[in-house]
Amino acid sequence: MVLCEMAKLAATIVALLTFTRERWMPLLLARSTVSAFAIPAVGLAFCNQGFAYSMRRLGPMTYQVIYKAASISATACVAKILLPHRQLGALQWCTLVMLVAGATLCSHSPAEIAKPGGVLAAPTLEHGWWQGIAAVLCNALLFAIQGVCFEGAAEKAPGGPLLHASAVALYGLGVNAVLLVAMHPQWLLESAWAAYLASRPHLALLRGIETTDVVSALSIAAADLTMALFFSLLGANAYSFSRVLALVVSALIAQLGLGLELSFEFICGAVVVSLSGLVYHEHVTVAHERQPPNG
Repeated sequence: MVLCEMAKLAATIVALLTFTRERWMPLLLARSTVSAFAIPAVGLAFCNQGFAYSMRRLGPMTYQVIYKAASISATACVAKILLPHRQLGALQWCTLVMLVAGATLCSHSPAEIAKPGGVLAAPTLEHGWWQGIAAVLCNALLFAIQGVCFEGAAEKAPGGPLLHASAVALYGLGVNAVLLVAMHPQWLLESAWAAYLASRPHLALLRGIETTDVVSALSIAAADLTMALFFSLLGANAYSFSRVLALVVSALIAQLGLGLELSFEFICGAVVVSLSGLVYHEHVTVAHERQPPNG
């Protein structure tokens, strides 16, 4: 996760240097910016830490649907409490019921059944399944809190979306560095000693890291950056509902890349979750068209 935050910070700083002419560094380090985006940074750091724990126990597809349904529901509830001016309509609350129904279908039994020679095996996915469910629900609540707090901070804090994303990346780097020291002190000491013996300091954070780890870190970084920009421009509720579209991509990746077969119950649940997102967006479009013109 440290590499992920470093990639996010580097990308946003390059974007700020390219597209922003104002002095953004003092604003990025200002006490008001730190206090505004500290909670989102901490929440996102813990969300990313819990991601791998849940994924190993549920499998990629089951995790995707349960996490999306739970995070959307949690975001709506947290937004109702913390951002009372951002309310959901009756039809949008009904879509949350659809989400719960879809997630129930997907979580009734492990969705992934490994093909011969596939990467995943059913016994591995079933081990600690209930722990995975508990972890993904906690993760969804953390995601909702940090998302709504980010949206609230973006409404009040100076600077644009790029600066807000940079702030979360910078503070998240500090949080993940502390978590790395607390969770893996032995690995850090061994890596630092190996780097010292080899006279290559950069090996201290790269020891034991494979190409797949780098790709995963960059993917998470890209997802976090788009999330931050989405929060600043459209809000947490709209973002959380839009993420149901990732189910289609996840299904294709699971079939093509991991050699997985999707159960009928899982497919039905994924369809229900996706339909709930479409209903939500249709409701937003109709409500916007019915608004009287200004003036």
